[in-house]
Amino acid sequence: AEAEGYMKFGGDSTGTVLAVALPDRVEIFNYDTESLQVTDPVTVDFSGFGAQPYGVEFFIDSLDNTVLLVSTDDGLYTTNIDRPVTEGSISITRDPDFTGAYGAIQRGPDGQIYLAQPGSSTLTAISVDPNSGDVSSGNTVELPNGTTSELGLPDYIDFGGNSFPDPNITVDNACVGNDIH
Repeated sequence: AEAEGYMKFGGDSTGTVLAVALPDRVEIFNYDTESLQVTDPVTVDFSGFGAQPYGVEFFIDSLDNTVLLVSTDDGLYTTNIDRPVTEGSISITRDPDFTGAYGAIQRGPDGQIYLAQPGSSTLTAISVDPNSGDVSSGNTVELPNGTTSELGLPDYIDFGGNSFPDPNITVDNACVGNDIH
């Protein structure tokens, strides 16, 4: 079967969870960091929303709650994750500030959460209120001239919006001009 999307680990002091974006649904699992077992999948069905999930990302609010963000082709959805994850414990809602189609969502090395919107020349930085868990559209990051995002995001995002590192090679115990064998 064809699938788009990815999986992400997240959690707070009460445990770790794993979310997997699949066609028409997101599956959330309890993950035991000691036994390394993934158990008890809970399915969040998006077919009733008419949305196709693509990306998943977690953040921890000021009360140490885990919040799951799900990007879809019909907006951004959020839910709090309680432990253990059980059927009926997930109530997901669409954020009214984020309508339209979205692709990947990921936390950059600067701690900011970024969201791709297919066909856009910018990435959206998502601001999260640590007290309420509410999300809002923050700054945008311009992509290099003539570049548009699609479903995915670069491997990392630096503050200049450039996802391509400068090439370099490091060689130990060598002098410039000498042959290296």
